[in-house]
Amino acid sequence: MENVENFSSFMAGVFLTRREISCSELSYLMNDYSIKMNSCIVEDDDEFYMFNNFIHFDNKKIFVKEAYDDYVNINNRDICFEDFLYGLTSNDVKVYFNIPNRSNNILKIKTKVS
Repeated sequence: MENVENFSSFMAGVFLTRREISCSELSYLMNDYSIKMNSCIVEDDDEFYMFNNFIHFDNKKIFVKEAYDDYVNINNRDICFEDFLYGLTSNDVKVYFNIPNRSNNILKIKTKVS
């Protein structure tokens, strides 16, 4: 049996890895994801409507209008745009796009010890 993936989760994963994507590349990635992850990507109008304020569609590409560190208002709550995207992204989408878990996303500073 196929798994089901929400389109908003998939798009959040796309936008965590790049600021813009062509429509043909998106189509390719969706097909590739469906095959590799044995999953069907379905529309989810309840969540995807939130993207309307933050992304722009034109004839050839889709791109993010916000900076990743900007705060956006979601359901009367201010949230960092990157956190919003990360929260929508499922574990399978994170694996497919090689998006690290937050605990592994810590900046490590090397110090020289004499």
